[in-house]
Amino acid sequence: MKKHLFALIFGLAVAAVINVGPVNAQNSLTIRVDVPFAFTANDKTFPAGVYRVSPATDSRIAWKIIGEERRLGRSFLLAKTLSSGQRSDPLQLTFHRYRDMHFLVAFNTPSYRVDLPLSRGEKALRRVGNMVAKKTVTAIDTMEKGSH
Repeated sequence: MKKHLFALIFGLAVAAVINVGPVNAQNSLTIRVDVPFAFTANDKTFPAGVYRVSPATDSRIAWKIIGEERRLGRSFLLAKTLSSGQRSDPLQLTFHRYRDMHFLVAFNTPSYRVDLPLSRGEKALRRVGNMVAKKTVTAIDTMEKGSH
């Protein structure tokens, strides 16, 4: 119960920060990626399509994923771990695949490697012993923060 309450309070705080004004992240870039399959992120299912991933806060603990088409949806992602990326690291999203289900577990931006916590759905699949395979999708391009 405490976890759910904390997640709710944190989510509301992040939403409040985002609604107050623009994020002041001069060196951050948004990555665009065309995901050719449906996937789950933050226990929310997204259809295949083009998405933008960018920091939601200056601390880079919260990120946002937004579909370029309105029907694709949006969500906030909380980083489990955040580390400095290497320029040679590919700009990509990393998924765990269980048969035909994909779960977003990490992504690389030009500056960061962000690992996400496992979702409830993925944890449930792991408990029943389903095999996991990694799958990556490389970014289409990058754009300056705030551009569309």
